[in-house]
Amino acid sequence: MVQGTRIQRRSLFILIFIIGAISGSTCQVNSHSSDVTVVPLQLIQVANPLTAFKADQINVSISITNVYFQDILNVSMTVTIPSEVELLHSSATDLEIERDAEKFDYTLGTLQVEKKAIFSITYNVTTSESISVTLEPVNVSFLLLNGISGYELSNSEEILLKGERMVTTTESLLPIPKGETPANPILPIIGYFLPLLVFSLSVVVLRRIKH
Repeated sequence: MVQGTRIQRRSLFILIFIIGAISGSTCQVNSHSSDVTVVPLQLIQVANPLTAFKADQINVSISITNVYFQDILNVSMTVTIPSEVELLHSSATDLEIERDAEKFDYTLGTLQVEKKAIFSITYNVTTSESISVTLEPVNVSFLLLNGISGYELSNSEEILLKGERMVTTTESLLPIPKGETPANPILPIIGYFLPLLVFSLSVVVLRRIKH
């Protein structure tokens, strides 16, 4: 009877240990952001150019790479639009955004192992102010095959806006002529006949003086 009780206690201890180990692993996975400590996605946000004037366009590329050992489901992103710009177009043909929207959501779906998804955006600068604008980190949410959900944040980008582009109204000067300027062809003829004309006039004058 005592031996059976010991076996039961040992089995109960093993069961408690297994449950504790599973719970500890789950807590470790659930401790990051909303749910995950292991970083399953690699996110990179790049803007070009980093300096712009009013009416200039800024191209933003968002790279999402699956660095996990399994496919990742329901990959979705939330992008914040700065008030100093407006969204002209994106690489998603089915994306519809209101003109004065402050952010938008887009679902990429399933991202397979070691696969990369690139999402591009083109902004138009609308402000005349000279300020520094921050492109906020892109929030990418996802779902793992084991049912655990989470999210990751990309890097932010700083863009310097220089206001309106200055346009000069100064008229451009005509270029200075180069090389030799050819002489007028009539000048050599005048130079040739002028002495003859003077000589003829002198002869006429002398004859009249003699008479």
